[in-house]
Amino acid sequence: MMRKKLKLDIVCSVSEFAIIYGRADNEPVIWPSRPETAQLLMSFQSFPDAERSKEMTTQEAYLREKIAMYQELLNKYKRENKNMQMDLLLRQFHQQGKSFENFTRDELCDLLSYLEEKKSELNKRIAYVEGLAQTEGDNQPQVPDQGFIAGHSSTEN
Repeated sequence: MMRKKLKLDIVCSVSEFAIIYGRADNEPVIWPSRPETAQLLMSFQSFPDAERSKEMTTQEAYLREKIAMYQELLNKYKRENKNMQMDLLLRQFHQQGKSFENFTRDELCDLLSYLEEKKSELNKRIAYVEGLAQTEGDNQPQVPDQGFIAGHSSTEN
């Protein structure tokens, strides 16, 4: 911890202190020293409350944020794992000739759900590409009718 604080001090030019209480220790460990810590603490307390608390967080809020972040990461890995399982099932069916009768009911339900999800994604992509093509078509110059060539109508002689 002290190494991290020293890096913070050097890299960010930040004045900081630490008061660390140990379970077995009667006295806390104070870094860098008691007088410097007292001076930094008084300097910090001289700021208005709004200024002091604008970047503060509680241990509970910090932990909630970390839990949410790791929960999101876990969900991402679960989705990736599920996709890999479904790809494996499809490969077994397609390349190894595994019959649908050899799949479990749960595997078939998962596979059906996976394929429906992929179909929905493809439909969204198709709609997006068609929308792009239509937008690009709107920006293209109009092609004249075939009966109209170089400013003359085909009905003219």
